[in-house]
Amino acid sequence: MKNTNRRIMPQALFVGGMLFLLLMLPCTTFADNEMSIQINENQTLYNPCSADNLSLYAYSWTTSDSTVVSVEPNGRYCTIRGLRSGKATVSGILSGSVRVPNTGTKWNINTKRWESYVYYTYTTVPDQTCLYQISVGGTALSFVNHPINTQAASGDRYTFVVDVNKRDVTYAWYYKLPAESGYTRAEATGSTLAGMANARLDGMTVYCEVTDSDQITIQSKKAKLTVSCPELVFPSGTIKIDVEAFAGCGFEKLVLPDGLKRIGSRAFRNCTALAYVSIPASVESIAADAFEGCTGICIECDRGTVGDSFAQAHGFGIVYR
Repeated sequence: MKNTNRRIMPQALFVGGMLFLLLMLPCTTFADNEMSIQINENQTLYNPCSADNLSLYAYSWTTSDSTVVSVEPNGRYCTIRGLRSGKATVSGILSGSVRVPNTGTKWNINTKRWESYVYYTYTTVPDQTCLYQISVGGTALSFVNHPINTQAASGDRYTFVVDVNKRDVTYAWYYKLPAESGYTRAEATGSTLAGMANARLDGMTVYCEVTDSDQITIQSKKAKLTVSCPELVFPSGTIKIDVEAFAGCGFEKLVLPDGLKRIGSRAFRNCTALAYVSIPASVESIAADAFEGCTGICIECDRGTVGDSFAQAHGFGIVYR
């Protein structure tokens, strides 16, 4: 009689493995959560989908409209960022796979028989998803980041940015240089004010007014531009430095060019970081208050020049060439 046991056993184990897989498959579930405007920036959302039956899994988060709400994923949780007026769906997704037993047969050279063995593979299962329906509207206009964000460096572009919780708004930027008494409206009409940074702009104060469709206007806090400019070197051909031309600037070293004739009143007033000034012999006049508010300056000049007389009259240190 023909022996069929060795064929029946692998088939039985295979069928048993498939039944085990069907029992392990998790059902796709949806947890609908209606969220009101009381949701706050930095609030945490939770994905209730369970990974208990999964061998390998990963949580992820998406948003249907990042201009309304953006998310910062952190495994089973995510943090709400950047709320704006509008509607969006935030989806928490659980992806994974289960370990499935499989059977095979192999020849055992010791027993001289075919024997069954079990091995495992991983099978991807349908994603589980929870949905958060978020509707943001009717909120008071406010700044998300406050005060203005700003970065600047010598020779680079400076950038001021404001961020508000609504769309369809208008922006008005205003600036004031250290030597000016009032603010001037800038040409920028968007959420960013940018330009080239230079020593003259060091200490410039900036703010932004934002107006929504209800004609409600809010004003940002004032931000000050700091330009790193350790040395100021003038181009050749400069013959005059005007009144308050560089008042309040932050450079540390000043090299005036040959051919310069006149230095105006308060030209370098309150340049408190200034420590070294090189004055050429060509200078014919220096206003008495040209360096008002500056202390501890060392002046490099030639003996018997206007620069020499100015340094001695104001008690500055002198280094002769």
